[in-house]
Amino acid sequence: RLVRIYPPVFLIVLTWALVRAAGHMPLSRMEWLNSLTLFPFTFEFAPPVVWTLAFEMAFYVSFLIAFVNRRLFLIVLAVWGVSGYVLCEFTAIGHQGKINTLFGSAYVFLFGLGAVVFLVSRRTGPITRGRAIALAVIALAIFVVSAWLDVRTQLSGLQGVQLEIAERRLTPLFGIAGGIWILVIANSGFTLRGAAHKILFFLGNASYAIYLWHLLAQRVLSYALGRAGLAGIDARPVAILLLVAAGIALGSVVYALVERPMLRRLNAWFAARGV
Repeated sequence: RLVRIYPPVFLIVLTWALVRAAGHMPLSRMEWLNSLTLFPFTFEFAPPVVWTLAFEMAFYVSFLIAFVNRRLFLIVLAVWGVSGYVLCEFTAIGHQGKINTLFGSAYVFLFGLGAVVFLVSRRTGPITRGRAIALAVIALAIFVVSAWLDVRTQLSGLQGVQLEIAERRLTPLFGIAGGIWILVIANSGFTLRGAAHKILFFLGNASYAIYLWHLLAQRVLSYALGRAGLAGIDARPVAILLLVAAGIALGSVVYALVERPMLRRLNAWFAARGV
């Protein structure tokens, strides 16, 4: 995981720093520290999307417990996730900066839920087609209702911390909907072949690079669209499609031409030394 996660992060952080420097907005010391270590000393990251990796790396560290005792790992994860959600939702301590975000956030709750879903999927037998469709419809309904409530909350007039607290009440619903979909996909026997399989297989492998690089492509394209007069309400659907396509395209190119060769050489270097 260290080899897979950190080298691509170093690459995007350096690129982001060069772009910021060209715009006379150099990275702060904390942006460098947080982004290169993937630990949230503060909540300043460059690019901003890298903040989620802080939670991912903390999750990997906690997962080491599973090699000793899986039940203890689940207990630690449950305490960590539920306590973080409670601190975030019911006390607002996490929003007030009184505790590190790794311990006062709703996101750990979702990581824990994902781990539970994975373990359940390993114990669940094949799901029939009819039951898979029914579960997928239920999950979609939960997601649609949650999204509708989320939009209503954002339009309610709440501001700042109060808005964030209200939105976090929906976190479990989104997690449950996603968890059901994962169970269905993992156990329904659904497969793809041919070109569709090759395309999605490539995008799956490139997803990390797409995640890291999409914001850079979107920031540059947003500026270009604004200069071209395509930032208005009428042109927004087209602009959104272009932004999504640009993020996927740049991430895919970086994966194919830079990340994959780089990781192949790194893995070969470690393998040659018995690591």
